Amino acid sequence: MKTSVFLVVVVSGALLAAGWSLRRGAAAVTRQPPAVVVAKLPEIGTVYERTYCTGTGPLRLALGIRYLKMGQSGAVRFRAGRFSRNREMQPGYPIAWFPQSRSHALWLAAAAGGENGVVVGWVRVIGHSAHSDTCQSGYDPLRVTVQIYPRSLDYNRNSWRYLRRLIG
Repeated sequence: MKTSVFLVVVVSGALLAAGWSLRRGAAAVTRQPPAVVVAKLPEIGTVYERTYCTGTGPLRLALGIRYLKMGQSGAVRFRAGRFSRNREMQPGYPIAWFPQSRSHALWLAAAAGGENGVVVGWVRVIGHSAHSDTCQSGYDPLRVTVQIYPRSLDYNRNSWRYLRRLIG
């Protein structure tokens, strides 16, 4: 009798643990919001955006970039308020996501270049109006500004220092 009770407890505990782990895995998969194309930077790559909304919490945005598979390597600079981050990119890398931010405006500057010169561009995304700080506010479409600079043989443009001059 003790053995059968022990087996029932062990089996139910195993099933309960398996259910929790499956539930946690499904929740982790469904938490990731879909990526939305914001802009395509010619000869550089595609800029994406994700909106994170936790019900009544603050609205947060994240930007990411994927360089063209047949493109050239380069540098990326992200800025949201006072926060900034630099990253080196190679063709074919997966989307490089930058941290979520509550900032009103997000900036992303990218450069790609090689033997035939350097192409530089930047994107400014204003994700929500100043009055809509929560997820419960109405839908505000993204406002996007894109600037592309013509190909140049100045290889110093393919650096974070140059991108910093563009977007801060």
